[in-house]
Order: sequence, then structure tokens, then C-alpha cells
Amino acid sequence: MPSCASFKATRYSMAFLTRFPTYSLDAKTAAHVKQLNKLIDDGNYVFDQGDCLCCGSHRKKPVFSSDRYGVKQDIALCLECGFLYADPRMSPETLDEFYSSDLFREIYHPNSIYEGKWQRAEQYEPKTFDPEGPYDGFSFVDFIQQADIDYDHVHEIGAAGGANLRIFQKMGKTVSGAELSTDLIKFANDHGIDVKYGTTEHVPEK
Repeated sequence: MPSCASFKATRYSMAFLTRFPTYSLDAKTAAHVKQLNKLIDDGNYVFDQGDCLCCGSHRKKPVFSSDRYGVKQDIALCLECGFLYADPRMSPETLDEFYSSDLFREIYHPNSIYEGKWQRAEQYEPKTFDPEGPYDGFSFVDFIQQADIDYDHVHEIGAAGGANLRIFQKMGKTVSGAELSTDLIKFANDHGIDVKYGTTEHVPEK
């Protein structure tokens, strides 16, 4: 997302973490996850230790040893601001290589799954954000709307195929995004969402 929403490290945020979704994988995706984990174990990807991306604090608590797909990636909770982040995380060069790869797309954004997410975005209806309610993949939109922020433009880093941006586009906002997967960029552009190749270095000035 273009900004990091800070959740205080309280009983609320920990309750949210315990309900974080874990995906059931089909055989093809499981094979891709196994392939990626082997690349990680064999040292093909470079990881760097780092402090919180939001507040810069080094105070953290490990909460997960893998992501929701089973990829070997440690996740830490910042004890200052409550932000969740990968630690250690892939180096910038490794991230560029990984996000541009077919392996990333096959695990996280296969076309069959992304078509489904796009349809859910098209059907999205605003609702009251409930921190104790179920996580549905678009809860962050309700959170942003209830924050009463005055904004006209949404720019998403790692926009994938543009489904998140489609929701804001339907609200009348100007949307744009940056993405490293050329297939997902094409998907977004074909569906009327302005997504270009790039990362955090390609945020529009206005």
C-alpha cells in the first residue's frame, strides 16, 4: 500500500494477527512454494536485516516464520508503532528479481486467482470497518474511508493487476500504480487502470 497504517501493539492488533488468513494451496502452487523455499535455503536470494519501515525502531517481536502461502519469510511486529514487516527482508536487487519473475506471479498472482479478486473489487460495497470482524481482503478500504482523510489520488506501490485501485476508481478518485510484473501491468492496463513498471522510486509528484 502507498502508506503504512500504524496499529498500536495492543490486544486489538494481536487479536487481528491471530486471524490472519492462511491459504489452502493447490498442487501447482504448493510446488512453486517448495521451489521458492529451496532457492531461499540454498542462498540464491539475499536478505538484509532492517529496522521498522514505518518508525525506524529496532524494537520488534517475531510473530510469523512464514507468510500465508508457506514461503519462508520471518515477519516481525514493531513494538513501537505496531507495523508488521518482513525481517530479514529481501535486498532491493533481490526484490526486483523476485517480483519480476514468473515464480512470484505463479504463487501470489496466478491469473485464475486475480480474475477472482478483480470480480470481488467490482462487487465491493462500502461497510463499517470492524477490527473484531472477519478480514475480507478489502477491509483496508473501509479503514481508510473511516479515517476521514481528504484525498483525490491513490497511488499503490506493488499494485499487481489493479484490483485495489479499481475500488478507489469507482469512488471517483484518480488512481495510478507501480508494479514489476509485466503480466500484471498488462492486466491492469487492459482493465482501465494506469499501472506502470516501477517501485517506490517512481511515485508521481502530484
